[in-house]
Amino acid sequence: MRTRIAAVLVVAAVALVHAGDAKLTEFIRLYDKELTACKKDLAGLVKVKDRGTPLAADASVAADLAIIDASLKVQETYCTDVAAALDVARADPKATYKSLGKQLDDKDRIVRADRKASKKALADTEPVIKRLVPRINAMAGSAAPTPAKKTPGTFPSGRTVDLPALAGTWSVSGSATTDIAEYAEANVTSTVTVKAFTGATCDQQKKQLAGKFTLEDRTIESLAAEKPAFVAGYRTGKASAERVVVVACIAKKDGGVLATSDTPAAQSLATTTAIQGVMVAMIAAF
Repeated sequence: MRTRIAAVLVVAAVALVHAGDAKLTEFIRLYDKELTACKKDLAGLVKVKDRGTPLAADASVAADLAIIDASLKVQETYCTDVAAALDVARADPKATYKSLGKQLDDKDRIVRADRKASKKALADTEPVIKRLVPRINAMAGSAAPTPAKKTPGTFPSGRTVDLPALAGTWSVSGSATTDIAEYAEANVTSTVTVKAFTGATCDQQKKQLAGKFTLEDRTIESLAAEKPAFVAGYRTGKASAERVVVVACIAKKDGGVLATSDTPAAQSLATTTAIQGVMVAMIAAF
């Protein structure tokens, strides 16, 4: 069984349905699942490397970090190649598995080799991580905790949230019933919109969305306290500029709150996770 190094909140990408081609749909579903798992392992390795680097003056730690770094490169290649296979599969919604057969077979051969290399690399790093984690924890315990930097955001409605300090910049806007947070980095923009609605139900909201997109139900662990009526996701846009949209609806006595997170599919997992956290905080502020 593959070792899972760290649990991170992931809002998984949703497979586009290719009508009438179950084989291609299944290919996308399985590769989406594989990409999510690959990114989890990659995030875990990055986390251990980042936290272990301050101890690198110790020669034994430096040697262990070199092993982790080598594993990181293997995992990065693996994730990139799985994503490339998905790009081919999703490039044309009207395509069939048969029409893409040669391209997908070529990609699959590459991914099979990556999969094998990843399994070995993760097995090699497992004892390294077991050695490093106690030292990392000891270092963390001896240092004074540093609060995570946050930027206070106040919407025109008067509601406020703490926006995580990321590499890009945040801006807020909206109205009495709608709060909008926008994050811009390297000419790419992500948005979170949370709005109250009346005279309708979350069921009706979901039916409206389902009429426009292929939805797949999702779970966001940090939304548990808000008890969402549904959390769904879908993809939109062409492969080169594809975006992942996640919608959550919280039922209220006279209607509800509809929250939407719209992020680039190519955005880093850490940034996407942080933006999802902002969505959760904005819902809680209503």
